[in-house]
Formats: sequence, C-alpha cells, structure tokens
Amino acid sequence: MYPVFQPLESRVLFSAQKVLFIRGGSGTGGFFDGGTLAQRDEELSDINNLSTKSGNHGWGELGNLLRSDNFALTEMIETGGKPVDLTKINLSQYSTIVFGSNNAAYTSKEVDALVKFVFAGGSALFVSDANFGSNWGAAPSSDQTFLTRFGLGINQDHDKYTLSRSAGDFLAPAHPILTGVNQFDGEGVSLGVRVKPVAGVTPEVLVRGKGQTRDNNNSKGGTIRNPKGNEGALVVAEAGLGRVAITFDRNTFFNANGAGTNLHRFDNTRYAKNLFEWLAGRTAGKPQVQAEDFQHENTPQTLRVAFDRNVGKSLSTADIKVTNKKTGTTVSIKSEVFDASSNTATFTFASKLAAGSYLATLVATGVSDSSGKHPAANVGYSFTVA
Repeated sequence: MYPVFQPLESRVLFSAQKVLFIRGGSGTGGFFDGGTLAQRDEELSDINNLSTKSGNHGWGELGNLLRSDNFALTEMIETGGKPVDLTKINLSQYSTIVFGSNNAAYTSKEVDALVKFVFAGGSALFVSDANFGSNWGAAPSSDQTFLTRFGLGINQDHDKYTLSRSAGDFLAPAHPILTGVNQFDGEGVSLGVRVKPVAGVTPEVLVRGKGQTRDNNNSKGGTIRNPKGNEGALVVAEAGLGRVAITFDRNTFFNANGAGTNLHRFDNTRYAKNLFEWLAGRTAGKPQVQAEDFQHENTPQTLRVAFDRNVGKSLSTADIKVTNKKTGTTVSIKSEVFDASSNTATFTFASKLAAGSYLATLVATGVSDSSGKHPAANVGYSFTVA
C-alpha cells in the first residue's frame, strides 16, 4: 500500500499552471519512417515545432493552444540515451508531466519520484508511438516502467481509426474529458490497458479501442490481435489525490496538415483542451465522477467511484443502483465507505455477482458536496462479470 502524502499546494487559476513535456533525445526516434537525422528527430513531436508542412509531426500548435489556456510549458530532452532525472527536479511546481516521445530506461528511484508526485495531487499523461523510439518497443517500454506502478499498461503502435459518440465508442460519455467532443481520431495508435488492481488507484476505460492492437511483447513487433475490454483509446485513473491518463496517439495533436491526422480534424482540439484541463484539476461547478472500477478480484467484490471533490457526507448505499442488464434484477449493496484522502467511495456487494453484464447507476440527487451541489445527471457505468 502506498503511504499517505500531503496534497500539493493549492493552485490559483490566474497563475499559469506548469506542464512539463519530456522528449526523446536526438537520434533516438523515427525508426519506422526512417530518413535523415533531422527527419528522425522531427518525429519526436517538439512543442516548439510550428511547421504546417504536409506530413509534419510537430506539437507546436498544441503548445500554443495550451499557452492560450493559461498553461506555462517546459520541455526537457533525454540526452545521450539517458532519462531525465526526475529525482533532481522539483516536480511539485508542475500540474502535469507529459511523457511524450520519451524512450529512455528510467530507474526505480525516478519512477518513485513520479508516483509520489501523482499521489500527492500531480498528474501524468502518457502518449506512445513507434516513431518515438528506435524499435517497436522502445517508447511503450519507457512508459511501462511508470504505468506498472498504477496497474496500467500501454501497447505498441498499430491501426488507425476514428472514435465517435454516436457509434457508442465513448464508454463514459458524460466524463469531463469528453464534454463537447463527438469525434476524435488517431493514426498508428497505442492503446492503454487496465492491467491489475493497485491500492489507491481507480482506473477506467473511457473510450474503447477498435480494429486491432499490438502487444508490447517483442521489440521487433509484438503480437497483433483484437483489443479486449480492458484496453482503450483513452484510459484514465484517479491515483491518490492525482490523475493519470493514457491517450492512444500522438497524431491527434499534430499541427495542421500533420501526418495521418492533426489537431484541427474532427473535435481533436476540444479533446486536447479537455484532457489537459482535466489532468490539471480544473473542475468547477457541480460534482463530477472521474473514474469507476468494478474490482472482481476482491472478496467480497467492490465497486470504486472516484469523485473530483469530497462528497462523502452525502453518500450511502442507496445512492448506487446496480442491475443485471439481462434479467433486470437489482443487486444488493452491503456497505459504502468514503476515503476523503482520494475522494473515492467504495461500495461493497452483499454477495458475489453471477456472470453477466451489469449497469451501475449513481443517483445524482443522493450525491452532494459541501455547498449542496449535485452532479448534473445520473452517471452510468457498465461492467461485465465473466
């Protein structure tokens, strides 16, 4: 179990929130597309690269979008194949650390620093791509060193597609990251994975994966297969007082005319803005559910619901309704416990659930914060018991 960390200092929104982007070093990227050294380095998605040439890989327009939204950006580069030493940086000054084109091997102490930062209220975003490294596994393996500590994973680069609200791809359509987003897309995508339960972490697949995916089990190219229910184009987690997100593709954020797709296609700009605002904790107004997780491994089985604020005094077992989708049978909830250190409620089932598909509905009128505000609407969460 992770120790309890004190929350980071309160941040005031009129003071720009800092975001740290970690970028791979010169000569370490572009293995799949190849080219000159300059071309391979351009594959590493620099937030200062504003090129709009056809097929560009720049994140400069993403950088400008974030700056206009009151974020202050810093970019650090892995040099000589060595990782950015997170143990020597005051991480608490940042709201979010973006593991973009990183591909170096990080030490356990560096991983510890990142985990401590997140559990204390910081956030981390992971984006992988084959061209972020020197082989199929370099970039996802660099990310995986950190993600394992949150019970998460990331696959290798494969396939391209568009995700849409109307097609039912959004598994949690009311989530703040998806507000105002009807479609977003990627080209050469790396799905996030819910791997195993970790104490203090509540993960959720917000947007499903499609097509096929590639396991990160071989540096020469992993096994290609259909995605599973625990894998998604957008996977998030509440971890202690902080947040983690895995988004499926770098191309979603490319400058205009970028390779495959770009920030201006579909609702990619709104998606990017929402994603960074959610990671930075810019939730205002009514209480919101941030993640939900059915923990079938527990005895008795439990359902965890993470909120953006403390709603513990209002909650009871009556505020969650769980029904079997096929039979319509209501499942009994034995108890509810709220952890104020992570704003997470744990609902314990009275008995083991039978195999089948279930819908858990959080009743908005039964949930309120200290100001008496309720969620905007009931929140539904579907899960399957095998």
